[in-house]
Amino acid sequence: ALDGLIEALLHDSNDYVRLAAAKALGKINDADAIPALIQSLNTPNMHVWHAAAEALWEMDVPAMPFVIEALIDSDEDVRRAALKAALWLSVEYDDEMSDRDDIYWSDSGSWWN
Repeated sequence: ALDGLIEALLHDSNDYVRLAAAKALGKINDADAIPALIQSLNTPNMHVWHAAAEALWEMDVPAMPFVIEALIDSDEDVRRAALKAALWLSVEYDDEMSDRDDIYWSDSGSWWN
């Protein structure tokens, strides 16, 4: 199932299928899916990349070494996706930040893309 979900996440033409694949990969919680989830953060569909970010967040600690490695990748798209993942994993769900009322993550989706 893992290979099929990764294939769907990266290559299916239907955004709903890609969204469902990202969510399923987060639930499966297999580190083999992390590179595909990072790559999918560059999709123009906000719902798909948000689901991929959520999946990475569910994986948390196992995801971070992949994210750190991708930050220095030679491909700028990979670096861009890794930066999104690093921001999501380190700030979006940080318990200390979650109570702040001066940060409106849901209103600032444009800075992710």
